Amino acid sequence: MAKANWTAAVLITLGLQWGIIVAFAAVAFAVAGERGAMSCIAGGAAVAVPNAILALSLSLKVRQRQVIPAATFLVGEGLKLLMTIAALVLAIRWLSKGLVWPAFIAGVIGALKAQWLALWYTRNT
Repeated sequence: MAKANWTAAVLITLGLQWGIIVAFAAVAFAVAGERGAMSCIAGGAAVAVPNAILALSLSLKVRQRQVIPAATFLVGEGLKLLMTIAALVLAIRWLSKGLVWPAFIAGVIGALKAQWLALWYTRNT
């Protein structure tokens, strides 16, 4: 993949991911109020922030060379998984008693499914 195409795919993926999180949060706000929206954003951010860190890290590596070694990608994915788990735990502790579980889980699922939507979108444009 050319560097310009890589950058465009990363930006589209991150934009779609955050767009879906915000849309889900708007629905959560309508259903459960401010606590629901915050729970949804916290759940989505716990997935989206580590994803963005990995995407930016890989983008920097793509700028340095054309190919990303498989080991680099696998280590990055492992670190992203650990960061996601840590972020989920921190978000749950941060919201503690104000956590609206259905909204939180919807944010997580929305952020995860947005990656698949972005994959489909970038392949069809």
